[in-house]
Amino acid sequence: MRANHLPFFVLRKEYFGGILLNMKNYSYTLLTPFEYKLLKILATEGKIKFSKMRGLNFSKLKNFLKKMKSLEVLEKDSEQITLKEEIRVIKPPLWAFKSKKLTAPLKVYDTCTRKCNLMCKHCYARSNPYFEEKRRSISQNIKIIKKFYEVGILEWNFTGGEPTLLRKSLFPLIKFIKKLNLKVSLNTNGIWDFDPHLLFSTGVDEITISIDGSKSIHEKRRGKGTFRKVIETLEALYDYNQSSHKPIKTILNMCVGKDNVKDIESVVQIGLKYGCDVKFVPIKPVNSLSKKLMLSRNEYFSFVKNLSNLRKKIELKNPRIDLLLNHKDIFNYSRIGQHTNPYPFDYSQ
Repeated sequence: MRANHLPFFVLRKEYFGGILLNMKNYSYTLLTPFEYKLLKILATEGKIKFSKMRGLNFSKLKNFLKKMKSLEVLEKDSEQITLKEEIRVIKPPLWAFKSKKLTAPLKVYDTCTRKCNLMCKHCYARSNPYFEEKRRSISQNIKIIKKFYEVGILEWNFTGGEPTLLRKSLFPLIKFIKKLNLKVSLNTNGIWDFDPHLLFSTGVDEITISIDGSKSIHEKRRGKGTFRKVIETLEALYDYNQSSHKPIKTILNMCVGKDNVKDIESVVQIGLKYGCDVKFVPIKPVNSLSKKLMLSRNEYFSFVKNLSNLRKKIELKNPRIDLLLNHKDIFNYSRIGQHTNPYPFDYSQ
């Protein structure tokens, strides 16, 4: 068992059966009621003899053993099934299962600040350097994080605003969360005025950096000198990942609008150079400027078709690089979008 004695696997009961969270690779496996019940017994008792499983549905048992074997959770011999990994079982809340909803989120988005070192006019959070706010203390944050840990989550995402402005509290919080075996991700504009290794050494798993196109387009949105700052951050991340036994997954985030929709390939090329996935987020109408920048239906269709063609090129150059679309992907049905409605969708949802 590891030094902090926290299990890598977490079992949650849900209305459809259950979920097994895997903290080794931050994935989850959906379970049928049969599978949840059997796994809970194993989590409690450590083993089950085959003699006690007579009468169980053979096909369901076979599928369960195959699924758990692939996760390396258990092992079997001629007499019994034995648990290989300790599993933390979450006690479901009293209100659970009254409706078809999960008992807890899988990922928590923590808008830890609305303050930012930039003042982008298209920002959905309307963040700026002059934003005044009352922030949570480190102890208050830890109390909240512990509550989410107790109900069984996979990931904690720090977003803003610009989270790194709070680095005196942010970095210790990342280290605390990592001790709970949770995934930690961070959204940032990449404009840093500190030694990046102070962040890299916290154990952060994933960093998403905003970039809106080539130098001229990016700086028209975000200000003079910001493009060079972002490239410096990407170079620092790339160099760190080349020598680290635990590389930090890096994602470029491009807010797509009328002013940069024809520049998506330049961001893809940056992703290729620095080994980053690229996520495209169509701008939403949160203010008067973003409404003007928002793609029309025909512009959106053209953008997604172009993205589909770019994917074919990327697969040849670097199969480990992925191009992600935040909304329904109408030209690639194998990629599940985060929204099921056609564009332009109902923003109230």
